[in-house]
Amino acid sequence: STQLNGIVANTTGTVSYQWQSRTSLFGTWTNVATGGNSINYTPQTSTAGLVYYRLNVTTTGVNCGTISSPSLTLNIVAQATVTIAASSATICLNGVYSITSNVNNGVGPFTYQWQRFNTTNNTWENIAGQTNSSLPVPTSATGTTNYRVIVNSSGNGCNPATSAQQTIVVLPLPTVTATNTSNTNGSVNSCVGTLVLLKSGFTGSLAVTSYSWSHSSGFSSGQQNPTNLISSASSGGVYTVTGLATNGCTNTMTTSVTVNTNCAGSCGSIIDVRPLNPTACANTNGNITVDEFGGNNYETSM
Repeated sequence: STQLNGIVANTTGTVSYQWQSRTSLFGTWTNVATGGNSINYTPQTSTAGLVYYRLNVTTTGVNCGTISSPSLTLNIVAQATVTIAASSATICLNGVYSITSNVNNGVGPFTYQWQRFNTTNNTWENIAGQTNSSLPVPTSATGTTNYRVIVNSSGNGCNPATSAQQTIVVLPLPTVTATNTSNTNGSVNSCVGTLVLLKSGFTGSLAVTSYSWSHSSGFSSGQQNPTNLISSASSGGVYTVTGLATNGCTNTMTTSVTVNTNCAGSCGSIIDVRPLNPTACANTNGNITVDEFGGNNYETSM
């Protein structure tokens, strides 16, 4: 609470006091009914807004009357409230996430203390060193943890504000696998001008629903098992596949493509597709023939 203190000097006779208030700068002064007849006054702070106060002092001495103090402005601000939110709805193992706070009302500057709930003794515990407006979320292990923040205002009479708890569930990553068909010794599949088949999959109970391949040459594919033409030695090296799991988390795996640039004329892979670019099918039992001469590494899709 806030107390208004009156200081009176050079009085004679009996002295009486009357605090007055108004809610606008040029409004009418009104006597404070409750507690307004003392030299000090503790104003009501249940309603937010600007309130102006002054103290009238009356003495009974000869030629004395009532004098008024300069007005004092009291800015009554609503108590602070705080909300928190995680930076992502999906929190994955070893990811970078945070919980941010938003303070309404109160008087700054504000101080913060983040807490986590200890399920062993069922108490909230301060997190050492976490006194900023946001909290980095620990993601080094899977599991569920509840967090909250306590905010203190610097204004006189302001109470601490405690947020609702934020439940963070750190989810596991999928285990992605990646291989390719370029590293068979002596195979024409590793020669420039042939195709390499990139293969991906997953192991464990956490299923992967989609895959995305990339390479420094600019190659990319959204297929699980795409093929890529080995156009030059730069087509070799590390290919990366990213797998998206059913829980929304991703993980990557790499596989190295070996390019044989010294095939000594052994690379003669030719792909023949018959018919080429068919425009219409009169029957429902037609077929397309794909032959590769000089290799055995290709895929077809309809």
